[in-house]
Amino acid sequence: MAEDAEAVVAYATVHRERTYAQARARVTSRTEGKEELSQALNGEGLLLAPSVFVWPHLLYRTNSPGQAAITYPVRVIATLWERGTAPVPGALAAVIGRSRALLLSELDAPASTTDLAGRTGLAPASVSEQLTLLLSAGPVTKHRVGRAVLYVRTPRGHALLDG
Repeated sequence: MAEDAEAVVAYATVHRERTYAQARARVTSRTEGKEELSQALNGEGLLLAPSVFVWPHLLYRTNSPGQAAITYPVRVIATLWERGTAPVPGALAAVIGRSRALLLSELDAPASTTDLAGRTGLAPASVSEQLTLLLSAGPVTKHRVGRAVLYVRTPRGHALLDG
């Protein structure tokens, strides 16, 4: 009985369009108020699957053999696809400078000056100048791939970031 009560509470908080009553899943249209789905679960349970790809609608599968499933939109996806900048280690920034520390921390994977400028908000000329200084000091190396020059962190650069 406690599990059923927990299931009802969990199910009711997922999405306003769904209700759970006496082992029956119901999906009601918000705009029209009519019932789109009413499915007896017959003891098989109900699979609830959050997804960022169905917003703002629901997907439900009840006619297939096996467990009924409802895919619902997750609530907080506003910044899911945004890429933030890597945090700049404070002590390292104090020693080598904020821009160089930022660039070094952004080089988890090989990147060009244009890529780094776009990701960090620094001017391309400034990125090029700072990478040249890092290259001469040893924490960064570069290699050419076709027309692009890619910079990558060296073991010395990893050691600097790790402290």
